[in-house]
Amino acid sequence: MPRPRIHDLDRLMDVAERLVAQGGPERFTVRALAAASGVPNGAIYHAFGSLPVLLGRVWLRAAADFLDLQEELVAAAEGAEAACLASSRVIAGPVV
Repeated sequence: MPRPRIHDLDRLMDVAERLVAQGGPERFTVRALAAASGVPNGAIYHAFGSLPVLLGRVWLRAAADFLDLQEELVAAAEGAEAACLASSRVIAGPVV
């Protein structure tokens, strides 16, 4: 039976995202992530396999979050549009 994971991958990706936002992907290193998160280099490589995989996972998570936000905004806009149409019908009265 494998040992339970000690390090939170979402927390590591949060720290990685912050570091990439601060210095750009070209300056991002596993060593910098290890220093900022307090997680050993080896544990990061064990969790993600490589730097490109880690950056890919961070990018995919950010893209999924963005798409979720877009869906929420579209749903809110559709709700607002329906409310505006309903209120305009009340104000204008029935169309004959």
